[in-house]
Amino acid sequence: MNTYEKAIQAINEMFGDDKWGKEECIDNLELLKDEIDILLDALGA
Repeated sequence: MNTYEKAIQAINEMFGDDKWGKEECIDNLELLKDEIDILLDALGA
């Protein structure tokens, strides 16, 4: 399990039945992941 999958699992555990909060948090995580991928590409990683 990679770090992204671990984060999704932690979000699911943290929010439980709060579907709106969970979706909001996952959306933000996906945006952050995209930004990190762009930065890594720019750095040549």
